[in-house]
Amino acid sequence: MTSDVNEFFNDAPVGEIYSERATAIDVQPFMGPNFFVINTVVSDAITRWDVDGMDPAESWEQALTAYDELGL
Repeated sequence: MTSDVNEFFNDAPVGEIYSERATAIDVQPFMGPNFFVINTVVSDAITRWDVDGMDPAESWEQALTAYDELGL
């Protein structure tokens, strides 16, 4: 992978460049104490709309109600 070059970038060694840049990352995404419960509320809303066919506005209102019930 590190030997990959890319014609679009004038045959630059993109595999080597991207590998070096990836190892330089020292930031971790922040996930607060309520991340998973909030993520579940939003994911459930998307599932109700996308999979179950619920009206998007109705699903979002249900999500807002669920969020309010969390008391955050």
